[in-house]
Amino acid sequence: MCFAGAYTGSWFEGLDQEKTLSQINYPSVYIKAATQYGKDGVLYAANSDEDAEKVHSLIKENEMTTKNLATIFILSIRKNLFR
Repeated sequence: MCFAGAYTGSWFEGLDQEKTLSQINYPSVYIKAATQYGKDGVLYAANSDEDAEKVHSLIKENEMTTKNLATIFILSIRKNLFR
């Protein structure tokens, strides 16, 4: 139940995503999980390649890189270990 908003999009209610992203004025890196679809057609990523390109285009001074899920998990562990 706690992740229901991720499937329905309800966690974005009241948030202008385009406006919010376009107001980021700092160099940034957007790490996107490689897009994968299940046999049932369900997207196994936070967003599609097209949506990722839109995010990338809205953030000034942004670099986008795509990694497989295992790489993203490892990067997250390293970040938390070396705080």
